[in-house]
Amino acid sequence: MGELVKVVEKKDVPLGSSTAVEVRGQKVAVFNVDGTFYAISDTCTHRGGPLSSGSEGEVSGTTVTCPWHGAQYDLKTGGVLTPPAPQGVASYKVSSKATTSASRSKGADDADVASGHPVSASFVVRDFDCWTL
Repeated sequence: MGELVKVVEKKDVPLGSSTAVEVRGQKVAVFNVDGTFYAISDTCTHRGGPLSSGSEGEVSGTTVTCPWHGAQYDLKTGGVLTPPAPQGVASYKVSSKATTSASRSKGADDADVASGHPVSASFVVRDFDCWTL
């Protein structure tokens, strides 16, 4: 079972907005799209631009556009949708739960053998708070 670390309160990410947080040395963007929370790396893989709208990234549906050169990413998967980004960003599973425990089978630093990309960690939204494992 992983350690729970407070990331952000839900009330601080209102509908249609996002915020950037630091989790274990990594910048993570948390988005609230119509009440559904998504979390991806906050750094564009093209030139390192910020993806959270608090840093000027633009969201349309479940697509975020990097403000620097227009690369687009899918908020659900972190996958790159348009160039110039050469690859997707890390994505993090987000779910609403009222329980007090959670687990994961792989660590956030584990790599997917097929792609070489990091395996996603998990975020749990609990009683108005967003937590990470």
